[in-house]
Amino acid sequence: MKVLLRRLVLLTSAGVALASMAGCTSASPGAGGSASDQPVTLRMLVNITPVLTEDYYNNLVKPWVAQHPNVTVTVEVPSVNGNVSQTFQQEIAAGDVPDLLGGGLDAGPAVYGALSDFPNDDWVVNTPGALYKDQNGVVKGVAPAVQIQSLVFYNKDAWTKAGITSTPTTLDDFTADLQKIKDMGGILPLQTAGDWVTAAQFNMMAYPSFLANGQPWDDITSGKQTFATSTLKPYLDAYSGWVKSGFVDPNALGVAYEDSITQFTSGKAATYIMGSWIVPTVDQANPSFETGVFATPSLDGQQQAQMGNPAQAWWIPKDSKNQDVAMDLIKYLVTDKAALTAACTSEGNFAKGITYDASPLQQQVIDIYQASSGIVTPDFQPTGYQPEEDSLIQSLYTGSSADDVVNNFQSWWASNVS
Repeated sequence: MKVLLRRLVLLTSAGVALASMAGCTSASPGAGGSASDQPVTLRMLVNITPVLTEDYYNNLVKPWVAQHPNVTVTVEVPSVNGNVSQTFQQEIAAGDVPDLLGGGLDAGPAVYGALSDFPNDDWVVNTPGALYKDQNGVVKGVAPAVQIQSLVFYNKDAWTKAGITSTPTTLDDFTADLQKIKDMGGILPLQTAGDWVTAAQFNMMAYPSFLANGQPWDDITSGKQTFATSTLKPYLDAYSGWVKSGFVDPNALGVAYEDSITQFTSGKAATYIMGSWIVPTVDQANPSFETGVFATPSLDGQQQAQMGNPAQAWWIPKDSKNQDVAMDLIKYLVTDKAALTAACTSEGNFAKGITYDASPLQQQVIDIYQASSGIVTPDFQPTGYQPEEDSLIQSLYTGSSADDVVNNFQSWWASNVS
């Protein structure tokens, strides 16, 4: 049976983080009287990263907990592949769901159907980051901020040593620069990794062009275009060439995300494609080289929109026994100025009305965002597409050609999307 799910993401704002705290606007606090007077333990299953640690979440909710002394909040780490969605589905099957989910969720019926609806209140509608809606326009999740993702971080010292005097604006120029770095020797031209990273990096490169015109997913479904005739194909050709040319580690599929960060910041790789959330981690690592960043190159050299997505989204499972208390906490997380600022500064995210001190690297990201033509977001995710995409992009490392990948994409689409 063909199953189709649209994940509609409404970006309400992508306010820019400024280099000074001056002029911050204050949002209304989320604390209120809706939390229970009886002892309650709220379980939060959250996305854990090098920046979004258990301590981060505990400190994030600490002010709210202080205002609700009868409520205890416990942070839970995903137990299945470090993935919130997969862990949540396992907990649904076990009949033991948490009260809140924190982080991005794979858009699938098993997940969305198990989530509570958010009220049509002002604090929801005016969430400074983004809203997640189902097919019926009902809000299922809220995010306090947004992030931009189509970024290329690079080791300025290595690039200069390779004789590169300016950052590339076209995909062909980018390929030529990676070749110069390889010819120089002594450093991997491009850092990649396995698991979700492989396809995510490809999307960060290709999706700004792919999503720029019309409704490409609908066009593929209707037959107006195919994967082979879409703008995904030139990026697949380039990526396939990078693998064959040795610009990436041939064993990259065995590299974990955290290790890929370390390899870049320790100077083992000259270039790293990743979202804006990596900025605080790079700053904290304090590499021995100067780090720069540029927007992922377009096909024609023209400036294009940044791919973006909600950051640090929040959801409530239908089976939570503490719906009102969980909702009150989420209200705090998306309305309190301190909580919103934490959501922005932790990963270099953006939210309406929130400003914070920007590091030199973060300021470069801000400049890229300001120079872009806006944000595009992949708001269409058919069930099963993400794991299929992961598998197909990774197959480039195991002998598949770009033509193989687009043909397999097309076959999968024809069988699974109506």
